[in-house]
Amino acid sequence: MLWLILTIIAYALLALVSIGDKYLLSGPLPDAATYAFYVGMLGALVIVLTPFFGWPVPMAAELWLALASGAVLIWAMLIAYNGLRRYEVSRLIPAIGSLVPIFTAVLGYILIAPVYYSPVDIAAFAVLVLGTLTLTTNKLHHIFSRGLGIAAAVSFLFALSFVLSKMVYEAGPFWSGFLWIRLGGGAAALLIAVFSSGLRTRIFSGAIFHPHPNKREKRTAALFVGNQVLGGSAVVLQSIAVYLVPLVYLAFINALQGVQYVFLFLFAHVLAAHFPDALPHEYLGQKSAVSRVWGIALVCIGLIILALGKR
Repeated sequence: MLWLILTIIAYALLALVSIGDKYLLSGPLPDAATYAFYVGMLGALVIVLTPFFGWPVPMAAELWLALASGAVLIWAMLIAYNGLRRYEVSRLIPAIGSLVPIFTAVLGYILIAPVYYSPVDIAAFAVLVLGTLTLTTNKLHHIFSRGLGIAAAVSFLFALSFVLSKMVYEAGPFWSGFLWIRLGGGAAALLIAVFSSGLRTRIFSGAIFHPHPNKREKRTAALFVGNQVLGGSAVVLQSIAVYLVPLVYLAFINALQGVQYVFLFLFAHVLAAHFPDALPHEYLGQKSAVSRVWGIALVCIGLIILALGKR
């Protein structure tokens, strides 16, 4: 069950990252392409660890799968960041999260191997997904009318990257797969810059890391770096969980994303109490309080069913 513990910790960190992403993309850094570029390039900095862990080169098939997994992840982030600028984070992210486990289960069945779930597994999976959906009840029709295309596209790409990464981890050691997946993300970020003259201009003008930053730019850069450190830690934990999880439970890592939204709402309310002007009012609404309580309850029930089923 170590994979389950690591997944929960990773989602707690990602909840904080989601709040930071929303703040940066809503004001200090309202440009999704620039944000995705820096995320991809910072992920590729894992290369500095090669003197300690080596420079493994997998077989050609695994190498291309790893590069593809990292590249697809960056493209998914690019679309997701554009979506975050248009829709509420506490609505769009759960909408994406409710679709990702379904796409993961289908793609895993097609690309890796057929897996068969026990009745307990099916019940846990269904309750976890239902809990995630319930957490989006307030204004749900707005997201699924205006944001369905974005949610579906991002969910499919995230799931595809997820399944490809599992294929890589199944074929070789963790470090080899993790290294080349991150480098694939860095390569995708460079391609975005190559085909976007506007992005190149913003990069060289110092969209985040300005050569002569003022106080506000220093604060933005610090928040961005801190957010990426949290996100990188979450990615490492989640990647280890993907490496360890039995294939039959692969989609459960995505289904457990409801845990992230539980932490998201909790952290947002705590932060809003101390920094009321730093967060959107979407976090503070009371109309959705009942649905969120039910959503949290369902996520907890799903975790209990999953844990009891593993005993």
